[in-house]
Amino acid sequence: MKNILIKAENISPASNSDAVYSPLSLNILKSSITSIIGPGSVEKILWLKTLNGLNAMAQGELTLLQKNVRQLDRQAWLGLQNKISFIGQDTALLSAYTLMENIMLPALYHKLADRDEISRQADVLLDEIGFEGKEMLKQLPAYASQLQNYYVKVVRALIVKPQLLFLDDLYTHLSLDKVLNLKQFLRHKVDSMGLSIVLTTRNIKQIIDESTNIIFVSPDTTALYENRQDLLKSDNASIKEYLSRYEIH
Repeated sequence: MKNILIKAENISPASNSDAVYSPLSLNILKSSITSIIGPGSVEKILWLKTLNGLNAMAQGELTLLQKNVRQLDRQAWLGLQNKISFIGQDTALLSAYTLMENIMLPALYHKLADRDEISRQADVLLDEIGFEGKEMLKQLPAYASQLQNYYVKVVRALIVKPQLLFLDDLYTHLSLDKVLNLKQFLRHKVDSMGLSIVLTTRNIKQIIDESTNIIFVSPDTTALYENRQDLLKSDNASIKEYLSRYEIH
Protein backbone atom coordinates (compact mmCIF):
# COMPACT_ATOMS: atom_id res chain seq x y z
CA MET A 1 0.00 0.00 0.00
CA LYS A 2 1.40 3.36 -1.06
CA ASN A 3 0.02 5.13 2.00
CA ILE A 4 2.33 3.02 4.22
CA LEU A 5 5.54 5.07 4.29
CA ILE A 6 7.35 2.98 6.91
CA LYS A 7 6.75 -0.71 7.54
CA ALA A 8 8.71 -2.13 10.46
CA GLU A 9 8.51 -5.85 11.12
CA ASN A 10 9.97 -7.13 14.38
CA ILE A 11 12.87 -4.66 14.28
CA SER A 12 15.28 -3.75 17.05
CA PRO A 13 18.29 -1.40 16.91
CA ALA A 14 21.87 -2.56 16.73
CA SER A 15 23.90 -0.92 19.50
CA ASN A 16 27.53 -0.46 20.44
CA SER A 17 26.60 -1.36 24.01
CA ASP A 18 25.50 -4.74 25.31
CA ALA A 19 21.88 -3.57 25.36
CA VAL A 20 19.31 -5.81 23.69
CA TYR A 21 16.08 -4.00 22.86
CA SER A 22 12.65 -5.56 22.60
CA PRO A 23 11.46 -5.70 18.98
CA LEU A 24 8.87 -3.40 17.44
CA SER A 25 6.42 -3.80 14.57
CA LEU A 26 4.36 -0.93 13.17
CA ASN A 27 3.11 0.80 10.03
CA ILE A 28 3.57 4.55 9.68
CA LEU A 29 1.02 5.98 7.28
CA LYS A 30 0.87 9.11 5.16
CA SER A 31 -0.23 12.26 7.04
CA SER A 32 0.68 11.01 10.51
CA ILE A 33 2.70 11.98 13.58
CA THR A 34 4.64 9.26 15.40
CA SER A 35 6.19 10.25 18.73
CA ILE A 36 8.98 8.32 20.43
CA ILE A 37 8.94 8.89 24.18
CA GLY A 38 10.78 7.47 27.16
CA PRO A 39 13.10 8.36 30.03
CA GLY A 40 16.42 8.12 28.17
CA SER A 41 17.63 10.22 25.23
CA VAL A 42 20.01 7.45 24.09
CA GLU A 43 17.23 4.96 23.45
CA LYS A 44 14.99 7.53 21.75
CA ILE A 45 17.57 8.72 19.22
CA LEU A 46 18.69 5.14 18.61
CA TRP A 47 15.15 4.12 17.69
CA LEU A 48 14.62 7.29 15.62
CA LYS A 49 17.74 6.59 13.57
CA THR A 50 16.79 2.93 13.21
CA LEU A 51 13.37 3.84 11.82
CA ASN A 52 14.92 6.12 9.20
CA GLY A 53 17.62 3.63 8.21
CA LEU A 54 20.61 5.53 9.60
CA ASN A 55 21.24 3.01 12.37
CA ALA A 56 21.66 -0.69 11.64
CA MET A 57 19.08 -3.22 12.81
CA ALA A 58 19.94 -6.08 15.09
CA GLN A 59 16.96 -7.96 13.67
CA GLY A 60 13.82 -7.53 11.60
CA GLU A 61 12.84 -5.92 8.30
CA LEU A 62 12.37 -2.23 7.55
CA THR A 63 10.71 -0.81 4.45
CA LEU A 64 10.97 2.93 3.70
CA LEU A 65 8.71 4.26 0.93
CA GLN A 66 8.20 0.72 -0.40
CA LYS A 67 11.98 0.05 -0.43
CA ASN A 68 13.49 -2.69 1.74
CA VAL A 69 16.39 -1.04 3.56
CA ARG A 70 18.48 -4.21 3.61
CA GLN A 71 18.34 -4.41 -0.19
CA LEU A 72 19.26 -0.80 -0.99
CA ASP A 73 22.59 -0.08 -2.64
CA ARG A 74 24.24 3.31 -2.19
CA GLN A 75 22.70 4.82 -5.33
CA ALA A 76 19.19 3.71 -4.36
CA TRP A 77 19.71 5.02 -0.82
CA LEU A 78 20.81 8.43 -2.12
CA GLY A 79 17.77 8.46 -4.37
CA LEU A 80 15.52 8.38 -1.30
CA GLN A 81 17.17 11.32 0.43
CA ASN A 82 15.08 14.07 -1.15
CA LYS A 83 12.00 12.21 0.16
CA ILE A 84 13.31 11.70 3.71
CA SER A 85 14.55 14.61 5.83
CA PHE A 86 16.24 14.35 9.22
CA ILE A 87 17.02 17.02 11.81
CA GLY A 88 19.12 15.77 14.70
CA GLN A 89 20.65 17.60 17.63
CA ASP A 90 23.98 17.46 15.80
CA THR A 91 22.58 18.59 12.43
CA ALA A 92 24.59 21.63 11.42
CA LEU A 93 24.19 24.44 8.93
CA LEU A 94 27.07 25.03 6.53
CA SER A 95 29.11 27.72 8.24
CA ALA A 96 30.44 29.34 5.03
CA TYR A 97 26.97 29.72 3.47
CA THR A 98 24.33 32.29 4.35
CA LEU A 99 21.10 31.18 5.98
CA MET A 100 19.22 31.46 2.68
CA GLU A 101 21.93 29.57 0.80
CA ASN A 102 21.68 26.80 3.41
CA ILE A 103 17.93 26.57 2.82
CA MET A 104 18.13 26.49 -0.95
CA LEU A 105 21.07 24.13 -1.35
CA PRO A 106 19.23 20.76 -1.08
CA ALA A 107 16.54 21.78 -3.59
CA LEU A 108 19.17 23.13 -5.99
CA TYR A 109 21.21 19.94 -5.63
CA HIS A 110 18.20 17.77 -6.46
CA LYS A 111 17.23 20.17 -9.29
CA LEU A 112 13.68 20.51 -8.03
CA ALA A 113 13.17 23.96 -9.59
CA ASP A 114 15.15 26.98 -10.76
CA ARG A 115 16.79 29.32 -8.25
CA ASP A 116 14.05 31.97 -8.38
CA GLU A 117 11.28 29.44 -7.72
CA ILE A 118 13.19 27.79 -4.88
CA SER A 119 13.83 31.21 -3.35
CA ARG A 120 10.10 31.97 -3.58
CA GLN A 121 9.19 28.66 -1.92
CA ALA A 122 11.73 29.29 0.83
CA ASP A 123 10.23 32.72 1.48
CA VAL A 124 6.74 31.23 1.80
CA LEU A 125 7.96 28.60 4.29
CA LEU A 126 9.82 31.21 6.32
CA ASP A 127 6.67 33.32 6.58
CA GLU A 128 4.62 30.27 7.57
CA ILE A 129 7.03 29.16 10.30
CA GLY A 130 7.19 32.68 11.73
CA PHE A 131 10.84 33.50 10.99
CA GLU A 132 11.64 36.94 12.36
CA GLY A 133 14.42 39.18 11.10
CA LYS A 134 14.60 38.28 7.42
CA GLU A 135 17.57 40.61 6.94
CA MET A 136 19.55 37.89 8.74
CA LEU A 137 18.99 35.49 5.83
CA LYS A 138 21.96 37.14 4.09
CA GLN A 139 24.18 36.45 7.10
CA LEU A 140 26.20 33.39 8.08
CA PRO A 141 24.75 31.04 10.74
CA ALA A 142 27.27 32.27 13.32
CA TYR A 143 25.55 35.66 13.37
CA ALA A 144 22.00 34.32 13.76
CA SER A 145 20.16 33.37 16.94
CA GLN A 146 19.67 29.77 18.00
CA LEU A 147 15.97 30.03 17.13
CA GLN A 148 16.68 31.48 13.68
CA ASN A 149 19.16 28.70 12.95
CA TYR A 150 16.64 26.07 14.11
CA TYR A 151 13.89 27.47 11.89
CA VAL A 152 16.31 27.49 8.96
CA LYS A 153 17.04 23.80 9.56
CA VAL A 154 13.32 23.01 9.52
CA VAL A 155 12.70 25.03 6.36
CA ARG A 156 15.77 23.47 4.70
CA ALA A 157 14.38 20.02 5.53
CA LEU A 158 10.98 20.91 4.03
CA ILE A 159 12.18 22.72 0.90
CA VAL A 160 12.63 19.36 -0.87
CA LYS A 161 8.99 18.45 -0.09
CA PRO A 162 9.82 15.21 1.73
CA GLN A 163 7.32 12.48 2.48
CA LEU A 164 9.00 11.70 5.81
CA LEU A 165 10.44 14.15 8.32
CA PHE A 166 12.44 12.87 11.33
CA LEU A 167 12.96 15.31 14.21
CA ASP A 168 15.11 14.69 17.29
CA ASP A 169 14.22 16.40 20.57
CA LEU A 170 11.49 18.60 19.18
CA TYR A 171 10.46 21.69 21.19
CA THR A 172 13.28 21.37 23.74
CA HIS A 173 14.76 24.82 23.15
CA LEU A 174 11.53 26.71 22.41
CA SER A 175 9.43 28.97 24.61
CA LEU A 176 5.75 28.06 24.97
CA ASP A 177 4.54 30.58 22.38
CA LYS A 178 7.10 29.29 19.84
CA VAL A 179 6.10 25.71 20.62
CA LEU A 180 2.46 26.47 19.78
CA ASN A 181 3.42 28.23 16.54
CA LEU A 182 5.69 25.39 15.44
CA LYS A 183 3.03 22.80 16.29
CA GLN A 184 0.53 24.62 14.08
CA PHE A 185 3.07 24.94 11.28
CA LEU A 186 3.98 21.24 11.33
CA ARG A 187 0.35 20.14 11.70
CA HIS A 188 -0.49 22.18 8.59
CA LYS A 189 2.28 20.43 6.65
CA VAL A 190 0.98 17.04 7.76
CA ASP A 191 -2.52 17.95 6.59
CA SER A 192 -1.65 19.83 3.39
CA MET A 193 1.40 17.91 2.12
CA GLY A 194 0.58 14.43 3.35
CA LEU A 195 3.83 14.67 5.32
CA SER A 196 4.50 12.09 8.02
CA ILE A 197 6.59 13.14 11.01
CA VAL A 198 8.53 10.85 13.34
CA LEU A 199 9.89 12.67 16.37
CA THR A 200 11.47 12.35 19.76
CA THR A 201 10.77 14.81 22.53
CA ARG A 202 11.22 15.38 26.24
CA ASN A 203 8.09 17.50 26.29
CA ILE A 204 5.48 14.74 26.22
CA LYS A 205 2.62 17.10 27.07
CA GLN A 206 3.09 18.92 23.77
CA ILE A 207 2.65 15.83 21.59
CA ILE A 208 0.58 13.25 23.42
CA ASP A 209 -2.82 14.36 22.10
CA GLU A 210 -1.73 14.82 18.48
CA SER A 211 0.21 11.62 17.90
CA THR A 212 -1.05 8.93 15.56
CA ASN A 213 1.42 6.48 17.13
CA ILE A 214 3.19 6.71 20.47
CA ILE A 215 6.28 4.51 20.91
CA PHE A 216 7.60 4.12 24.44
CA VAL A 217 11.22 2.98 24.62
CA SER A 218 13.52 2.22 27.54
CA PRO A 219 16.33 -0.28 28.13
CA ASP A 220 13.79 -2.93 29.16
CA THR A 221 10.57 -1.92 27.40
CA THR A 222 9.40 -1.24 23.85
CA ALA A 223 5.68 -0.61 23.46
CA LEU A 224 3.40 0.89 20.82
CA TYR A 225 0.18 2.79 21.50
CA GLU A 226 -2.30 4.48 19.18
CA ASN A 227 -3.36 7.34 21.43
CA ARG A 228 -3.25 8.86 24.91
CA GLN A 229 -6.02 6.65 26.25
CA ASP A 230 -4.26 3.43 25.24
CA LEU A 231 -1.01 4.70 26.78
CA LEU A 232 -2.73 5.54 30.07
CA LYS A 233 -4.21 2.03 30.25
CA SER A 234 -0.75 0.43 30.27
CA ASP A 235 0.02 -1.64 33.34
CA ASN A 236 3.76 -1.61 32.64
CA ALA A 237 5.58 -0.29 35.72
CA SER A 238 8.19 1.67 33.72
CA ILE A 239 5.53 3.42 31.67
CA LYS A 240 3.35 4.20 34.70
CA GLU A 241 6.33 5.73 36.53
CA TYR A 242 7.28 7.77 33.46
CA LEU A 243 3.76 9.16 33.02
CA SER A 244 3.53 9.96 36.73
CA ARG A 245 6.82 11.87 36.57
CA TYR A 246 5.40 14.16 33.87
CA GLU A 247 1.95 14.34 35.47
CA ILE A 248 0.22 12.71 32.54
CA HIS A 249 -3.16 11.33 33.56
